[in-house]
Amino acid sequence: MHDYIRKAAPTLKALGLPTQDLTRKLRFEADLDRAVAGVDLVQENGPERVEFKQDLWARIEQHVPSHALLLSSSSAKTATEQSLKMKNPSRLLIGHPFNPPHLIPLVEIVPGEQTEPGAIADAVAFYKAVGKVPRVLRKGNPGDLSPTGCSARFSASAAIWYWRVWSRWTNSTIS
Repeated sequence: MHDYIRKAAPTLKALGLPTQDLTRKLRFEADLDRAVAGVDLVQENGPERVEFKQDLWARIEQHVPSHALLLSSSSAKTATEQSLKMKNPSRLLIGHPFNPPHLIPLVEIVPGEQTEPGAIADAVAFYKAVGKVPRVLRKGNPGDLSPTGCSARFSASAAIWYWRVWSRWTNSTIS
């Protein structure tokens, strides 16, 4: 991680972002319970397996303060899906930064069915405070604004246009 940050420093500096002492407060903790104890925010970036995320959030929930904001970077699993093993999913939502995050400031925020409005406001405030451009999606799925999601919708739209418009215009048939 230290090496990645060191390599990213010239890009950050070119963008006018601070680069001094980037790793001074950076530490790694192998024990999850200790890692999240007393934190104000958790940004999860784990594998896109719903069972993994459900177990992780259920465990994290036991050790974070009740005010902690719980954010998942998932572009495939909704906050509602991820929260099924939690006792109180009101602070869990998707906070999906676009990649590479040090170059693209956009973050899509997608609340779950039980996410409280205050958590949405806190997520927007957090991302703005760190220089991001948060956009809240009230409906839809994480990844809807992402290049992957847009690409999939564009491809589907192009296919529909081709088969409905182009085939009629050329008077061809679909076999």
